[in-house]
Amino acid sequence: MRIITRYRRASLFIITIFFCGFFSLFGGLLFIAKSIESQQQLESYNYKNEAQFIIILEEFISPGKLLTLADGIEIGNIIVNGPIAYFHDIEAAFMPDIYLTQNEDIKVPTNTGVKCIGERQIIKPSKYVPDMAEIICKGEAFEVIGTVNPNLAHKNNCFHMRADDYFNIYTGKIRRKSLTIYVKSDAPDVEYACMLNRFKQNIARSIPTATLMSVADINDEGIIYGMIQSKEAIYSAMLYFFALVNAVIVSFYWISIRRREISIRKAFGATNCDIIMLISKDLFQLIGISALLTLSIQSVVYFASGGLMSSRQYFVVVAGYLSSLLIATGLILIFSLSLIGKISPAKAVKL
Repeated sequence: MRIITRYRRASLFIITIFFCGFFSLFGGLLFIAKSIESQQQLESYNYKNEAQFIIILEEFISPGKLLTLADGIEIGNIIVNGPIAYFHDIEAAFMPDIYLTQNEDIKVPTNTGVKCIGERQIIKPSKYVPDMAEIICKGEAFEVIGTVNPNLAHKNNCFHMRADDYFNIYTGKIRRKSLTIYVKSDAPDVEYACMLNRFKQNIARSIPTATLMSVADINDEGIIYGMIQSKEAIYSAMLYFFALVNAVIVSFYWISIRRREISIRKAFGATNCDIIMLISKDLFQLIGISALLTLSIQSVVYFASGGLMSSRQYFVVVAGYLSSLLIATGLILIFSLSLIGKISPAKAVKL
């Protein structure tokens, strides 16, 4: 390219600096791409309406009273978390999600796409529990029908089982001071509101001494929040910013060694706008070479090491590189405007 052969040292400086910056940026962009895709996948496991409640108990309650909370409710799923279950195979106790009702498909991300939990069936968490076809809970065997996907379940990576099965095993009173209950449904808002009213009426009738606290509507910000706080993404952004700072410094040197060319062009009628367009084109080419080299090398290394990237993830990475390319070119131009404006045609004679 003409610009590289004519201003070899400054051009190579800019290419090298941005090659390092884009090289570090690849990991951060790939992480963000995977996070966005995971967020979109997670949204498919959300109900249209979801609410969380905490029941403060003044006394221990029987399983029968808890089961009556679902009386007359024909839509949605009601899930209780709080009672403890001991699993003999792994010699550990957990607080499973217990389904009082399953009027709609359950939306738990699993490796088998489970839509409903049948009798003596259970979904197991991905952590702390090895792969197994069945698991023993208080002497009773349960068929494991799925494993929670840890990449999509930041809040419900636990055991999931039917209330009938749980209370057939644990028949005594629930010795908890509080229980967390989730009310979820894809029904229209009006029907969902009626469902919540019926649920609250059931609590007032069955457990009159209990205090019901509405926590909030559930949202899924866990993945995005983790994406923002990811060390990999932060480090990549910091290194790219460092490359920008160095490139701005090099650009001052680059403009200064091109003062004679700029003066001559102005002497022959070129305006500041013409000069800026020329500099923009040259910068875009140099930084574009860095981006293209980095993307090619990183992609080859990533795929050669066994990494997998979907077309959507690759699109996000490429879009990130193009955005970074435009940002870098624009930022360098902003800092170079004052220098370009100060160069006068008269200096073409002196230089």
